[in-house]
Amino acid sequence: MTARYPFAVIKEKLHARRGEIADFAIGRRKLPLDDDFVQWIHLNPGLALQPASPDDVAAFREEAVGFLKTEYDSEVSHEQIVPVPSGRAGMSAFVACAIEPGAAVVVTEPGYPAFARMAAHRHADVISINLDPGHDFAPDTGPLDALKDISVVALNYPNNPTAAVLTDETRSSVADFAGRHHSIVFNDAVYGPLTYEGHAACLLTGTTAAGNGRFVELHSLTKLYPLGPQSGSFLVGTPDPVRSIATYSEFAWAPMSALQIRATTRSLSDVVGRRSIRDFYASQIARLRRTLLELGFHPYPTPSGIYALCRVPPTIGGQRVGSAEEAASILMDEYDIAVMPWDVPEHSYLRFCSMYRDEDLEKLAALKGRLLLPAGD
Repeated sequence: MTARYPFAVIKEKLHARRGEIADFAIGRRKLPLDDDFVQWIHLNPGLALQPASPDDVAAFREEAVGFLKTEYDSEVSHEQIVPVPSGRAGMSAFVACAIEPGAAVVVTEPGYPAFARMAAHRHADVISINLDPGHDFAPDTGPLDALKDISVVALNYPNNPTAAVLTDETRSSVADFAGRHHSIVFNDAVYGPLTYEGHAACLLTGTTAAGNGRFVELHSLTKLYPLGPQSGSFLVGTPDPVRSIATYSEFAWAPMSALQIRATTRSLSDVVGRRSIRDFYASQIARLRRTLLELGFHPYPTPSGIYALCRVPPTIGGQRVGSAEEAASILMDEYDIAVMPWDVPEHSYLRFCSMYRDEDLEKLAALKGRLLLPAGD
């Protein structure tokens, strides 16, 4: 696979325009850290130079257990938790331990693209299943039943970019499918705490408590706490794959610093703070959706996450567009608006990020009457 990481490409384009673009692709607004948190970091810089102790790791695991119980009503033990330096490091560790060259790996489209790329570099046979907007972006595994030897089914719920959440029906159907094929189910759940409708659910909510199947899930608070390189993540799952990943992690990277482990532990315990952050994102999403509707876009429902997804209109400013890439180029080059394009088989989408500044939203709203989006799109 030679295509570059799409988020790196858009960052380069934004940098080239030197701030003159209203950024709805990545977003310029930063969530502030709580003052007490900032002060704690300033008082403990030496922790960055110390490796995390066994006590630090044990405290991290205990808080991760509590986090899963609070956010997902999931009952796990601390032995099922593997701290990892970052979300992509955790994803890489899972791929290294669970995927053999030539194995069949199922991924969803659209979905966060890193997993499919990592699996391809592992020389896996990557099979995509489309998430149908007409069915709330739920995966349909039916066409795959005739296949054999599927090693991994990789999900991304809450989904980036569609904002779809993991329903009981999806979790059950995927678990049944994986059981028939003796597959491991992996889920990238980093947007889980940003679930706005009902109680968040993950793979470990109910399904694995009964001991059915093999599951591994990635959790992270990087979207909630702007800790940069001090923000850690963790993997959680059923015993066999987790033991394998835990052993691999002893070789894969140097010990995490005491500052990274303790900062992430503090975030995991911050129940009140997470509610405040969730409220902030909900407000940002609501304002963004109202503006998009006023402009003539038609955003899909946003029950989770930090993005509003719209299907690509057939014309923008009177120009016909045939893909999300074309639409995004027109918006950037002619209207100074940056969005993330998402082209998948049969569908094209534009993803608008809610981490906008107020002046960016005003600039977007000022395009009313200029975009000339067709009615009924």
